[in-house]
Amino acid sequence: MKKEDKVLIFGYYGMSNVGSEARLQVIVDDVRKANPSARIYVAGFNYYKEERLKDVNYVHLRSVSPFAIRRFILSLKKYDYIINGEGIPYVDFCGKGFLTFFLPILYWAKAFGKKTASYSFDIDRMTRMDSWFTKRVLDMTDLLVVRSPSSVRELKRIGVHHRTCLTADCAYLFKGMPKEKLSRRLKGLTKKNAKKRVSVAVKDFFCYPVSLRFFGNRDDIYQYPYYYTYANNGKERYRKFVDEFAAFVDRLVEEHDAEVFLVVMEHMMDYRINKAVHDRLKNKDVVKIVSGKDFTVSEIKTILSSSDMTISARLHALILSLDSYIPLIGMSSDERFKYFFSQVRLKEYCIDAADPRFFTKLSKLVERGFRRKKSISRTLRKQARELKSLAKQNSAILKDFFQKP
Repeated sequence: MKKEDKVLIFGYYGMSNVGSEARLQVIVDDVRKANPSARIYVAGFNYYKEERLKDVNYVHLRSVSPFAIRRFILSLKKYDYIINGEGIPYVDFCGKGFLTFFLPILYWAKAFGKKTASYSFDIDRMTRMDSWFTKRVLDMTDLLVVRSPSSVRELKRIGVHHRTCLTADCAYLFKGMPKEKLSRRLKGLTKKNAKKRVSVAVKDFFCYPVSLRFFGNRDDIYQYPYYYTYANNGKERYRKFVDEFAAFVDRLVEEHDAEVFLVVMEHMMDYRINKAVHDRLKNKDVVKIVSGKDFTVSEIKTILSSSDMTISARLHALILSLDSYIPLIGMSSDERFKYFFSQVRLKEYCIDAADPRFFTKLSKLVERGFRRKKSISRTLRKQARELKSLAKQNSAILKDFFQKP
């Protein structure tokens, strides 16, 4: 190893995305274990708003415009190692934004002679052209660490020949803050004497993909020049879903004597729907919105893990809840969710939000989850140990990456 390597970690950082920020903190720890003398740089957006890490240098990305990305790419020459730390960077189901951001950075880093890694990630099916460019870049990349068998299969399907390491999401190793400290932060926010606390992380299922446009409705801006896109009566379906979801949350409060946290895991994507749900509630005083924009990642992790149940359409809300061994319910048909629930031996607790009987099934799962809380806890205790053990392999793999010439 060199005396002081410059290591750049880039991803979807600084955007009040709880999952990405939790992963980042673990990746930084993994880099420190693997290369203790390294100088670490993190590239992200709006980092003046986020929880800053000690002894980390921040590189501010002003936008995702072609000009800003070009300027950032030219700056790659001054680093020794470039690590893509984003969890789902190679997808086109949400438009071309991620691909046109992540792939050129890795491509040009290799062109500049740098060692590159894509770390603890998933890949999903793409168009033929997108698959071709992704294969070309990933075959050039020095280290590929994936977090699910479906990603291994997809890499093989598109023809990537590079050796792939399969472990577990690095976020399993993220730690929160002491619960006593958090309770002072939450004082006055929650209902006194509630029997249960339920964390709920819902997302807008109807606005993908985001599309590149230079003009559009101001309310639909995601991150200029990218806009939310609704299709197939998406806005009407969204409004109906919000009404029904608000009724479901009210039932949680009334039937289970619960205080509810609406946890906004990705502020830019999820705040709108959480606010819309909250506005329609009868029990607003005992349901609070908790966003990564207002709370640190450590605080949100502790809120999730101090709950009696987590119901989520965001994978990392489930991962960050796991080490408390509480009942978990997933709202998605995504392969990543199916894999997570098979790993934790709770396959029946994941339902598709597009199911016509979604809310009926969801209510039944809540009842069953509370009823079987002790047996679920025993199951999760064992599975959490196994998943954390897998995630710990990441730093050993990273050490080899730094040591090899």
